[in-house]
Amino acid sequence: MATAHAESKDGWVSVEYNTAVGVQDLRLDPRAMRMDSAGLAATILALIRQAREQAEAEDRRRAEELLGTDNGLFADRQFIGDQLRHATGTLQQNLEQASATIDRIRALLRP
Repeated sequence: MATAHAESKDGWVSVEYNTAVGVQDLRLDPRAMRMDSAGLAATILALIRQAREQAEAEDRRRAEELLGTDNGLFADRQFIGDQLRHATGTLQQNLEQASATIDRIRALLRP
C-alpha cells in the first residue's frame, strides 16, 4: 500500500495518508492554531484529498505495472474509488467536531 505526504504552503499543517489505513499522521504547527476553525478544517481536508490522490495514483501505477492495464480488475476502478471515498465520509464529520473543539479550547484559553 502506498503512502503519500502533503503539506500546506506555509508548512503549518501536514498530513500523511496511507491507502490501507487512511490518515496515519496529522501534524499541526502551533501557529496553525491562529487560523480560524473553518480555514484550518478546509486546509486539513484539502491536504487529506491531495495526499489520498497521490497515494491512490501510486497504488494504481504499481498495480498496472504488475497486472497490466488491460486487466479486468481495472474496469471498475472508478466505482471502487468512489466507494472508498464514500467510506471515509465520516472524516468530514470528525473534522467538523475537531474544529468545534479547537474553538472551545481557544475560548477557554483566552484571558
